[in-house]
Amino acid sequence: MSLKSWVTAASVAIAPTACAFAGGTEDAAALTAGELATAIRGQEISYRGRLFEGDPAAAFADGYIFALAEAAGRDKTWCGQNLIAPHELVARVFDRIVDDEMATQPADLAVMDVLGTLGPCD
Repeated sequence: MSLKSWVTAASVAIAPTACAFAGGTEDAAALTAGELATAIRGQEISYRGRLFEGDPAAAFADGYIFALAEAAGRDKTWCGQNLIAPHELVARVFDRIVDDEMATQPADLAVMDVLGTLGPCD
């Protein structure tokens, strides 16, 4: 399955009907790498006023990573699109962001850093 197909599938999976309103107005940058790792595990997270847990949390994490990978591919900051399968990409990102040192970083910056090391553009 292509990365684009995975992004589409993840987007459908995290439709608002799959989430419960949690209140609050967190900023998009407020998601940390640790919270993204929690979502990959399928555990409960709150993001932008929505609660995600179980399959919707994992689908949210997949979509988040795939969207950043797609953008990084366009900017030529990541060239691993055809080298790493989507499920393997999530696993490799998880392995790197679960580290205590990265857990407090903004998730987008942590994922972009991982992408740059997994498939750098020469």
